[in-house]
Amino acid sequence: MDDIEERVLRLISEERGVDLSELNRSDRLSVDLGMDGDDAVEFFERYDAEFNVDCSELRSRWGDYFGPEGTWDPLPPPSSWFRQLVVSAVIGILIAIFFPSLNGWTALLLFLVICVIALLIWWQVNTLRERKNPTSQQITIAQLIEAATTKRLIL
Repeated sequence: MDDIEERVLRLISEERGVDLSELNRSDRLSVDLGMDGDDAVEFFERYDAEFNVDCSELRSRWGDYFGPEGTWDPLPPPSSWFRQLVVSAVIGILIAIFFPSLNGWTALLLFLVICVIALLIWWQVNTLRERKNPTSQQITIAQLIEAATTKRLIL
């Protein structure tokens, strides 16, 4: 990994609160990383300041790439299956604490049901985000790395 790629990935990691190991060059800012509205504006301000990239084409077509801020999402993006599993485990532990009369098998079954529900919600939210605007343009991490190298974001 070259220096520019690492710097771009680190910036995205910091802005989105995602571990570097979870980021892929094919990740799309809006759909995969949940970047919209003010989050996207703030990200591109930092991106432009750090890499001095000409983003004028993006600014003229902003609405084609990013939606408004504030759409309700029960699971904060980016939501990995592991994060959903951890949320389910916490819920399962809380149930075990508040309902100590449940035996081991009942508690395990309840935990598994909660895991499945949490994963289905995660899947639904992510596919809904994709279906919300299927014709919208998407900017990928690979494009940001290329633009940081060439100093121009070509859409």
